[in-house]
Amino acid sequence: MFYSPFSFSPFLLSIEVGGHLTEDTTWSPENNPYIVVDNIFIDENVTLTIEPGTIVKFNTANMVNGDFYYDDGYTEAKFMLVRGKLAAVGTKQDSIIFTRNSEEDDQRWGIIIFMPESDSTSIFKHCKFEYSHFIRLVLGGAYYAGAVSFSNAKATIAKCLFKNFDNFYQAPYCNAIYCISQSSPIIYKNIFTRDDNIEYPGVAVYIVWQNNSQPQIFYNTFINVPGIYIAVLNPNQPQITVAYNTFINSSYGIISDESNLYIYKNNFYNCNLSIDTYNDTAIIKQNIIEGGGGIEADGTITITENTITNVGGAILTWDGSHCIISNNVIANNGAGIYNSESNNYVYNNLIIYNEGMGIVDHAFNTFFANNVIAYNGEHGFLNSGSTQLLNNILWYNYEGDFSSDYTGNISIGYCCIEDGVPEWATDLGGNITENPQFVDPENGDFHLLPISPCIDTGTPDTTGYFIPPFDLDYAFRIWDGDNNGDAIIDMGCYEFGAMYIGGIAGQVTLNNGDGFVPLTRIEINGKIAYPDTNGYYDVNLLLGVYELTATLEGYDSVIISDIEILEGEVTIVNFEMNSNVGVDDNIVSDMSGFELTNYPNPVQTSTTISFSLRQLADAEKVELKIYNIKGQLVKQFKIQNYKLKINEVVWDGKDENGKPVANGLYFCKLSADRKELIKKMIILR
Repeated sequence: MFYSPFSFSPFLLSIEVGGHLTEDTTWSPENNPYIVVDNIFIDENVTLTIEPGTIVKFNTANMVNGDFYYDDGYTEAKFMLVRGKLAAVGTKQDSIIFTRNSEEDDQRWGIIIFMPESDSTSIFKHCKFEYSHFIRLVLGGAYYAGAVSFSNAKATIAKCLFKNFDNFYQAPYCNAIYCISQSSPIIYKNIFTRDDNIEYPGVAVYIVWQNNSQPQIFYNTFINVPGIYIAVLNPNQPQITVAYNTFINSSYGIISDESNLYIYKNNFYNCNLSIDTYNDTAIIKQNIIEGGGGIEADGTITITENTITNVGGAILTWDGSHCIISNNVIANNGAGIYNSESNNYVYNNLIIYNEGMGIVDHAFNTFFANNVIAYNGEHGFLNSGSTQLLNNILWYNYEGDFSSDYTGNISIGYCCIEDGVPEWATDLGGNITENPQFVDPENGDFHLLPISPCIDTGTPDTTGYFIPPFDLDYAFRIWDGDNNGDAIIDMGCYEFGAMYIGGIAGQVTLNNGDGFVPLTRIEINGKIAYPDTNGYYDVNLLLGVYELTATLEGYDSVIISDIEILEGEVTIVNFEMNSNVGVDDNIVSDMSGFELTNYPNPVQTSTTISFSLRQLADAEKVELKIYNIKGQLVKQFKIQNYKLKINEVVWDGKDENGKPVANGLYFCKLSADRKELIKKMIILR
């Protein structure tokens, strides 16, 4: 590594940097700016620490004709390659800046590359990246594109700004963050944007060739740039989660190809295309899509609980898809749902006030149940496939409930249809033509009034059909709405008078106060939830007994069993996640003489808890407490002479009242001078 200070002015010094870092190094703002005049290599077991307020400028090349290829050991555009650790942690007031050493519009620097052997605890926080491009290390090899690139590597990128990353003629290789092969970065609360003069913005996050890796993309904001492109080419790999992100004026929000995705609680505003999945296994749940384009789905896709308004087309499913489209509100769009040669289940949707068709179905073996298709500008339903409709309401569609352009095979039963069953359809019986009596359709309230003829007039036999056990409000689907003692399913997406099915809600907290609580994955009998930034989550569930598992990397998994869900009630289940970084199963230590262990473990009758303070021998207060899995205090020990080399207490498996505790997982917490260690213990009698 070399440093060559020179003056830009009598008051400003800069340092030229390049070459190999072979020992731990710190860059500080006192030396601003750092000029990268040669490629930088952070060697294995070496840490580069960059302090808040530091400015790093890379020498550049012309992004069309310049040298971005390292085949001969030299590039005109400079880059940084990390085999050790890079810790660039700025503050909200003093961010760290990575930029170009040029003011020319066509000039770009290379990239920061994390190699497979790099330290997974590398971090960027409160950093600004601008005017990056790409690097190719080996002729014929992979591109490393964008500001930050990962090759079988992992790091955390949080609260950073990525700006002006050009695509230009190198599509799709110029991005903000590029993940190749088995990379699993945490991408959290970043902003991706561009200036108006950037004509060809690159993709903000590009993920390709993943295998057994799980990038986590949470709470980011994408403005005027393509959002996330995922080309995994392995739909059987672990699920990649994209949650709580906001996409504004993007050419597309999320595009994926042969991936296993969970797209959860994102917001899409005026994106040309919000979500496009190709040959995927995906769950698209609780997203808000407003303006622009909607969802295009190809594969085994679940599209549920989304609100889609003011887009050109809400949901389009392609050939061969097997989709479940349920509990969505689809309103005021150019068109509602379009199925093309798909095998879909479509139920509990509210499809209203769309300018064109409510539903166009060119599919085979599609089943529509308990939808409201009303007040659409053209026909409610156009069919040319093989379709069955049951318990739906089609009403006041401007050009008629069904299109006369019929070429398929359609069966209709127990539906409320203003125009009646078309003569070319198979009438399964139970259909009515009476006004469904909505509460306030002009203002979007399509619940049923007490006088509605659609109450308790759906199919009396639901055993042979795919009928959901809840309605659009997650109230019980089959309910005795007319109080005659006979519970029969209603027509439409709402069940009159029905009670909420029940569910679980709670809060997740982290014992060390880490800000990454939304990354906690909560699994409940196949359902998945992630908490918000305050740690709150909720899941709708039917009557039953459930097991909950909360997982977060760097923390002990928490399993809570035998949680009973009662009808109409929300059961509160809180999680406290305890850090296990640097924790061995038999001894907990921070390598500074602060240690905690117990034996035996699992515990049958009693266990001896041993701890040592050593370097904290002058601690003013020492506490040893035992908590259950719900975070409740079970037992507290008074520590008298904690200055001994080794301290021991015996726990007999009883609480403060002398009662034996139940079998299960417990946590022993040692606290001294604001330091804490936590040890897992299992009671197994």
